[in-house]
Amino acid sequence: MSIEDFKRMIAPFHRMIRMSISRGVIKKVNDDPKMQEMQVKMLKDEVYSDLERFCEYGFTSVPLDKAEAIVVCIGGNRDHSVIIKTDDRRYRLKSLEGGEVALYTDEGDKIHFKRNKIIEIYSGNKLEENIE
Repeated sequence: MSIEDFKRMIAPFHRMIRMSISRGVIKKVNDDPKMQEMQVKMLKDEVYSDLERFCEYGFTSVPLDKAEAIVVCIGGNRDHSVIIKTDDRRYRLKSLEGGEVALYTDEGDKIHFKRNKIIEIYSGNKLEENIE
């Protein structure tokens, strides 16, 4: 078997692996179903709708249009894709120290868990307390 024959033989597997993970830009979000669904544009003019988004248990958000997503295409099949990660570089908090954690919004509100057990809560409008 020549090297060219071998390349031809493994070409479908190579293509499947290359197409298994993609980067995309979020176009629309549907937060009504049990599993959030999104429309995502991946490669040039490649738009997929109703992709399920997996979030960590206990955490949820609704990303804005033009946020970014990491899409896993099960078995390399673009028609069977799920979103495993989203982020929005336009609003991400920067300059946190190692070990710090923050929750934030595009409007500038944040809860910042800082070093030395300090928690900073910031709201541009008002804080509400709801104790039952």
